[in-house]
Amino acid sequence: MLGSKFDEWWEKHWKDLFAVENEGDKPKFSLTTTKPKVDGYRTALLVYENREFGSNWEIAKRIQRIEERRRYGVQSFFYAYDDVEEGKEDKMIIQSRVGRYKKLANRILDSVCEGRFP
Repeated sequence: MLGSKFDEWWEKHWKDLFAVENEGDKPKFSLTTTKPKVDGYRTALLVYENREFGSNWEIAKRIQRIEERRRYGVQSFFYAYDDVEEGKEDKMIIQSRVGRYKKLANRILDSVCEGRFP
C-alpha cells in the first residue's frame, strides 16, 4: 500500500469501505462528524509528513514554502519565514500551532487504526 499512488488505491477500495447499497444506509466506516474541517486535517497531514525536518519552526517554514508554490500557503503559518526574529511572538504562536497539529495527526492516525474516520 505504501508504494502505491492514492488514486489507484482509492479506486480499488473505496466501495468496500464507504459505499452503501441504498441511500440512508450506514456505511461500514462512518465519519464521526458531519462537518469535517478539511484544511485542518490537511495541515495536520503536512506536519506529520514533515516531522523529521527538526523543530516546529523548521517544519512550519518548510510547509509554508512548499504550499506557497502549490497554492496559497497555510494561513496558520502565515509568518513562518527565515527573517522572523528569535523570540518574536508570531514565531512562538506558530511553533505552538505546529505542536497542536502534531497531536491532531497522531490522534487521527490512532483513530483510523481503530476504524474510526476521521
